[in-house]
Amino acid sequence: RTPHEEILATLFADTLAIPHIGTHDDFFQLGGHSLLAARLIARIRARFGAKIGLPAFFDNPTVAGVASALAGDDSLGGEDEALIPLKSGGSRPGLFCVHPVTGLRRCYAALTPYIADRPVYGLRVTEPNGGDKADQQRPSLDQLVAEYLGRIRQAQPHGPYHLLGWSLGGTIVHAIGCALQEQGEQVATLALLDSYPPRAGYSPDSITPRAIEAMALDMDGIAESDADFIESLARASTELMHIVRASPIGKFDGSIVFFTAAADQAKQGSTADAWRPYISGAIEDFAIDTDHLGMVRRGPLAEIGRILDVVLAREPADT
Repeated sequence: RTPHEEILATLFADTLAIPHIGTHDDFFQLGGHSLLAARLIARIRARFGAKIGLPAFFDNPTVAGVASALAGDDSLGGEDEALIPLKSGGSRPGLFCVHPVTGLRRCYAALTPYIADRPVYGLRVTEPNGGDKADQQRPSLDQLVAEYLGRIRQAQPHGPYHLLGWSLGGTIVHAIGCALQEQGEQVATLALLDSYPPRAGYSPDSITPRAIEAMALDMDGIAESDADFIESLARASTELMHIVRASPIGKFDGSIVFFTAAADQAKQGSTADAWRPYISGAIEDFAIDTDHLGMVRRGPLAEIGRILDVVLAREPADT
């Protein structure tokens, strides 16, 4: 559509060794992986003399997304945009997906084809490249939730709200759901993907950059070779774990939808019933034949997406 997009399309296609790429084709769905992504980003930086933000590429690995970032348009995943649509359009209230411990949200991308007639939003941790904040007071979970709520309500001012979180993200969306109810809003869906309340007295160790790189590869489909970025993710992830683990758990007035990683049940011992003290309603539990990390791989997410779409559609509040 523009000269920039034409150049970018050539760079994308050459890197992937394919003859043609569409403006909105996903780099990773066409066979891209972490090494090719690093190569492509280096070529883009060399060609345009601009440093494309890694979060922008993670969120929008398309010609259109990169062109938008080059133009300084944050609406498609610029450096400072914490909440973006993973899927746009639809007439029904959106589904808001909160990042896991890595702070990234690309892990939910494969869910979107199965969610009908509603946008799907992804929330990532803010300021993943924020630098050393050791001299600053660690924020509380309430402060984190308030910041996230501001972004969610900017995208959708009123309920009913539909929330989803995997792993640590599930604990955060539970807190968001409680906060929305305190504000008088309706939370129609609170969906947790193999997420459990923090254990009493648990003190998380620091997460190493190598561990974060491995998790990003498993969870988000890409591991980036930029050491500074990976280290910043490790810092943010460590902060997230401390914030969540150190905070009291509220009580959600309603039911939850739970997806259990059935392959891990025997060894971890935790079940969806761990949430009973923190909700007033029922727990609808669906067993998914995978382990914890496998919950956000394509096959399990396809199964989760089909179930979740039925759950979302039956909510009386948005019919």
